[in-house]
Amino acid sequence: MEQSLERELSNFIRVWKFLGPLLLLICFGMVLASWPERWLAWCLFSLALFFCFFTYKHTQIARRALQLVKHGRPEDCTVEIRKESGDSRDFIKGRVSRSKSGEEWDILFTPPSWKIDLVVEKPRHAEAYFESGTGFPLIVVIDEKYLWAERNPAKVSS
Repeated sequence: MEQSLERELSNFIRVWKFLGPLLLLICFGMVLASWPERWLAWCLFSLALFFCFFTYKHTQIARRALQLVKHGRPEDCTVEIRKESGDSRDFIKGRVSRSKSGEEWDILFTPPSWKIDLVVEKPRHAEAYFESGTGFPLIVVIDEKYLWAERNPAKVSS
C-alpha cells in the first residue's frame, strides 16, 4: 500500500513539474503575442501567475506527503468523511481526531481514485501520517485506501 501511495504522489509531482511550467510558458507566449492589446496581456499575465502559484502549492504539499510516507510512521486516529458539492466540483472533507491527544483537524482532501461513498458520514478508525514539525495530518489511510490533504489542515481543538 505504501508503494502505491509513493507512486501516486511521485506521479503527481512529476506531472505538475512538467505541466505547471508548460502552462506558464504558454501564458507568457500569449502575453508576448498580445502585447499591443495591453488589457489582454495583463489578463494573461495574471493567469500565468495563478498557474505558477497553483503548481507551487500543490507540489509542495505532495512533496511533504511523500517524505512522510518514506520516513514516517502512521498513527491511530478517527476520521469522519463528508462529501460536499461546490460550483464546479465535489469536495471531500474530513475531520481527523488523533487518538493519543484528542487533537482534531478539518481537512480538504484531494479527490481519490477510489469510490469514497463507502466511508462517507461514518466515524471510522484510520491511520494518519502526521508531520513532525506542524502536527498536521497530511495523509489518512482508511481500509488500505488513502486520502491526502489538498491544503494545510485547520486545527479545530487540542
